[in-house]
Amino acid sequence: MPATAITTGYPERLAAAQIHVQECRERYQAALAVRNELIVTAVDHGLSGHAVARAVGLKQPQIIRICSESQPDAAA
Repeated sequence: MPATAITTGYPERLAAAQIHVQECRERYQAALAVRNELIVTAVDHGLSGHAVARAVGLKQPQIIRICSESQPDAAA
């Protein structure tokens, strides 16, 4: 394969890659929001922060942070 075939089309390929990355980032953020909402709901319904942390593979302080960020009064 000639070298010119490998080095052509970069602007289009880069633009397509950027669009793909942005789409993946948006899906990831949406998935995190769903997970965080489920974490808050589980804690609100009595599951311990330790049990939730173990179930989702996080540390308990991260669960506490997620729960505190979901409360609008906590930021004030």
